[in-house]
Amino acid sequence: MDKLSLQNPVFATYVIAATLMILKAVSMSWLTVIRMMQVKGGFRSPNGKNRQPRHNIGFGT
Repeated sequence: MDKLSLQNPVFATYVIAATLMILKAVSMSWLTVIRMMQVKGGFRSPNGKNRQPRHNIGFGT
């Protein structure tokens, strides 16, 4: 079990690299959201840009 301690330089390097990769993945997702909000983009289809009021369609009314 002494191989999985931070005293082992190979394992310490792995922990640092894995932590940086996780932080990058999380930050890139949030940076993408912020960028799409700034350019008012990111819609799934071109119809998503049209801000039309929703119509309430009731059944039996």
